[in-house]
Amino acid sequence: MPREARRLLEECLQKDPKQRLRDIGDAKRLMESGASSDAVTVPLGGTTSRRLVAWIAAAAAVLAIGLVGVSWIAYRATRPVERPLMRLTDDLDAEVFLDAQNGPAVAISPNGARLAYVSRGSDGKTHLSARLLESSKSTALSGTEGAAAPFFSPDSRWIAFFADQKLKKISVEGGAAVTLCDAASARGAFWGEDGNILFSSQRTPLMRVSSSGGTPHPANGIR
Repeated sequence: MPREARRLLEECLQKDPKQRLRDIGDAKRLMESGASSDAVTVPLGGTTSRRLVAWIAAAAAVLAIGLVGVSWIAYRATRPVERPLMRLTDDLDAEVFLDAQNGPAVAISPNGARLAYVSRGSDGKTHLSARLLESSKSTALSGTEGAAAPFFSPDSRWIAFFADQKLKKISVEGGAAVTLCDAASARGAFWGEDGNILFSSQRTPLMRVSSSGGTPHPANGIR
């Protein structure tokens, strides 16, 4: 095999992607530099020239196939996760209590499987109710009396809400509500992927607190 073709193939087949040829432009520069830097000049006859062209064409084909494969792998790795199409028709009617001033009264979990909303019982007191979207039966969450502005954790396993001038959370499966921090006059919140909750208030700048609880602090000076 001509040395130029051998060198081209070796560069095309490098295991390290950083060392591997990226496109035909790199191959051209490699061939030109190899021709100018070789100490021994081998005269090429007509047959040898045709063989060299054939080897270069084969190497270019291998490189093109490799680039297509790498591009496909990169596309598959970065494309959005496909989720099934969901159509929802739900009439909460008298169940939901929309006369809320502290934020939205209804929240849908990030995984699209559950609904949480503020409802009012026969005693006139508000609390949180939750239901799976595939079900028409709701469950009242004990310990959420006076709840307002519910929102979900990123993993859809917790529902946070405001009640009694506090920020609280409760498992979607029920159980005891957990107080996270004081939150007087709160007006809505967001649970981030980094494990922090941002919430607003009439009396303070935008605040940040850990989803495990603690003392809230201004969110990096954002107001």
